[in-house]
Amino acid sequence: MKETRGDNLHPELECSLGDWDARLLGNHRILVLVDTPAQAVRVILPWRRQDERPERVDLIVIARATGERVRNVVRLCDEQYCGDIIFEPTAGAGEYYFYYLPYALIGGRNYPDAFYLPWRPLESPEWRFASGVDDPASWDSFPRATATTYQAISKHDTFAPMGFPATDRELKELHLKHQGKRFVLFPESRFRPIEMVRHIPALWLNRTPSRLSGVIRRGEFFCFQVGVHALTDVAVEVDTAGMPFPTRSLMTEGVRADGSSFQGKTILVREGEVAALWFVTPIPLNCSLGVHEGSLLIGGETVQVTLTSTENAIVADGGVRELDSMARLGWLDSSIAHDCSLIAPYEAVRFDSDKRAMSILGRRVDIGDDGFPAQISSHFSSDITTLTDHPKSILSRPISFNIGREVVAHGEPHVEAKGPAEVFWRQEFSADGCILQVEATLEADGHLAYNCELSAIQSTLSLPDVRLTIPIHPDASRFLMGLGVQGGTCPDTLDWSWDVANKNQDSVWIGDVNAGLQISLRDEDYQRPLNSNWYRSQPLRAPKSWSNGGRGGVRVVKGRTETTVEAYSGPIELSVDGPLRFDFRLLITPFKMISPQRQITERYFHAPNRVEEISGYGTRPVPINHPGSPESVREYGATVVNVHHATAVMPYINDPMLSAKALADYVRSAHDVGLRVKIYNTVRELPSESPEVHALRALDGEVYARGPAVGPRGINVGHIWLQEHLPTSVVPGYVSSNVEDRPIVTSGASRWLNLYVEMIDWLARECQIDGVYLDEVGFDRNTMKRVRKVLSRHREQPLIDLHSASQFHEADGFASSANLYMEHLPYVDRLWFSEYVDYDEIGPVQWLIELSGVPFGVLGEMLEGGGNPWKGLVFGATARAPRVDPRPMWRFWDEIGLSEAEMIGWWSATPPVTTGRSDVLATSWVGDGYTVVALASWAPTDVEVKLDIDYSALGLENPHLERPEIEGFQNFAEMCANEKINVPYNRGRVVVIREKQEGAI
Repeated sequence: MKETRGDNLHPELECSLGDWDARLLGNHRILVLVDTPAQAVRVILPWRRQDERPERVDLIVIARATGERVRNVVRLCDEQYCGDIIFEPTAGAGEYYFYYLPYALIGGRNYPDAFYLPWRPLESPEWRFASGVDDPASWDSFPRATATTYQAISKHDTFAPMGFPATDRELKELHLKHQGKRFVLFPESRFRPIEMVRHIPALWLNRTPSRLSGVIRRGEFFCFQVGVHALTDVAVEVDTAGMPFPTRSLMTEGVRADGSSFQGKTILVREGEVAALWFVTPIPLNCSLGVHEGSLLIGGETVQVTLTSTENAIVADGGVRELDSMARLGWLDSSIAHDCSLIAPYEAVRFDSDKRAMSILGRRVDIGDDGFPAQISSHFSSDITTLTDHPKSILSRPISFNIGREVVAHGEPHVEAKGPAEVFWRQEFSADGCILQVEATLEADGHLAYNCELSAIQSTLSLPDVRLTIPIHPDASRFLMGLGVQGGTCPDTLDWSWDVANKNQDSVWIGDVNAGLQISLRDEDYQRPLNSNWYRSQPLRAPKSWSNGGRGGVRVVKGRTETTVEAYSGPIELSVDGPLRFDFRLLITPFKMISPQRQITERYFHAPNRVEEISGYGTRPVPINHPGSPESVREYGATVVNVHHATAVMPYINDPMLSAKALADYVRSAHDVGLRVKIYNTVRELPSESPEVHALRALDGEVYARGPAVGPRGINVGHIWLQEHLPTSVVPGYVSSNVEDRPIVTSGASRWLNLYVEMIDWLARECQIDGVYLDEVGFDRNTMKRVRKVLSRHREQPLIDLHSASQFHEADGFASSANLYMEHLPYVDRLWFSEYVDYDEIGPVQWLIELSGVPFGVLGEMLEGGGNPWKGLVFGATARAPRVDPRPMWRFWDEIGLSEAEMIGWWSATPPVTTGRSDVLATSWVGDGYTVVALASWAPTDVEVKLDIDYSALGLENPHLERPEIEGFQNFAEMCANEKINVPYNRGRVVVIREKQEGAI
């Protein structure tokens, strides 16, 4: 089998593309030629379909000459291989179009469902009688029309050449030829990815199996595939030792996203089905010219391989620029950025062995004799802008891990530095009948993880309870978020139990703005669930240990001297057959200091991508959007442009390499005018336009989340493309109606994340992007670290934004976004956590904890409906441009010099300006000789407040107050020092305090 880029092969028909309204007629048609006009003619349509009930699907016949539908159509027989049709050629001799898979879209515009239109007989009784079609004896006498050509609406939609299945008769002949075998192997070119699972392609029928030939180039990731057609249920193993160059079998070996590796995996193939096995051969840079022979062993059967090198040139980057070569599959096993190096602004973990204390940026962890934290403290100031010399204790006493029996430590903890960003320690304990092994890791960002493995020694052991007790100092337990509670004041009590089927909950954050802990309960089988309305398609896995069949839970009790968080398992059986892992993770917050200066000077413009059709699916999508020229964006006043998908620069969601040249040109132009460029690329779903779509499907649930898709409205089967081209059930992703793409939701933790990090590195190097905009993160903190690392290699100050709609509802499992994504926040520069949020109703404490990012060392912006500009300002937040025009506020900031001022939020322990009311809050920016005060009201009506101003803290002796003019926000007014300020309901004011100039009245 020679390598080819894929002829449009069909055993009986020519294959080409056509142009018609697919939303009315479907994506496929067969051209039929009528030579002899007659009242009725007969035609055989060799459509070779994959849908199981062709007779139930409508058949629309259009006369090419008139464009009118032929209504007199009778179906004599409908099989998957062919249709036997008699119809009236109303336009006489000529061509007729047979649209045999028309469909309709229902449901939401961005999450559509599709179904084939049902068959509707339209023929008249008079025609049936006159034509004689009701007499089977006459059928052979009807004049014959000829099916000549199969056409698809696009190259992406075509079934040619791999989507036309062999007939039952052809398959039977193939099986007789290979009688006695368990399976048949079909090597296939990388340019013709195997699509079907339950059928074999008709083009395989006349092929000599088990031989592959290919042309290779130095430095490239040479990819190929082998189809395994099972004649009985079979399990096959793969051996690549006979290849002329080291070769990886993507299905049986690889490097996981966490850096661990696997090999020797067995592939199970059911009788009658086809498995596509993909291989990657990195061709050496010094590969000699000529022929290189080798072989593969698959299930004991040999595939002969001939690879020919014909040129001396070296292919850059493994050949990934040529996307249809599938070379990016070589990135699936990448280990890029898997190291313990530091990421700014974090500092190396400092370990004091005498005090058994570890220090990181702004925080310290003291380890007790048992290896668990005796104290955790924070050095962050209450306004989160500086560090102090006076630590704030987070714990009121040491953390305890109690198994209901007295444990004895085996020596001192073993401590080692994995690198500047990570310290690891291990300790073993024994108790009556069991062993407890504790391993822990502290990282420079404040991630403290414990793996606690409990093993029975000789016989099954009954334990009354396993309990983790975390006593938190009252000064560090003002607020709570998680376990079914939205961000707010810490309740007096909270009793929570596991319910992963309905609730995406396994963690709770408790703390103050400058000192807190997120506590997460896990075991070794933890996997990040799906989000964005698809939680129920892949819910959280309950840890077998902590959940304990529903007997486990968490109890929070707020007392006068401490707030206690207790995670318990309840009575548990410990078997000698295997240990139980009682893992838990602590995130120590804040992660870093907020940067009000960057918040003021980094001004974002979001390339528009929301101009979509309103009238439904009966017409074609609207023209694709453009993000706006860099010159116009810079003139607007922005300094950073976020390029979204569904734009001319980047049409397809989460695969910017599909339009790399256009993106590179845009970024270059933006840099020329002083703009930085970030791109939408979040992995949550992948576009069906990606050339690897069928190879990723072949990985059988690793990359694509397994369906069915259970969304807010029930089962969603997705767009018709997914049903016609992905033969296994997947979860449909977000569809932009101005782009012909049908995205597929990813599983979260997969080797695609290795490819994703390589892609970000490549885009930063080749397209010069400055960062990424993440929409609902579909990956874990390790991948986020890797993304930050590769961006930092190319940009001194890379930019990462994180957006999330409100996750606290049924479809997403009632998980607040800030709690859900807290592990990512150490590496994020700005938040957009406010889609579907009612800014006029949400309280200031919930805003502080769930939207602002302040307690975690990052600042946020507003989104839904433009937000509330008055309330947002006390958190340093504005709305998204250009949907909302923030330029009047930007101009005021520039005129007053706000970027040079120190921000002291209303949450600070010592704010210089207050109002005397808990429902009217003040945030101050203190500059040299001036202070800007933002007021916002959560009061139930209009109120008047008198400012309590600490003039000495502001460095002012003879103050002058005024309300500056800010277009669309407020009018100018002179003010007296003791004047009461009217603050309208749900609004606010900005007051400027300056030193009064001599001679001023």
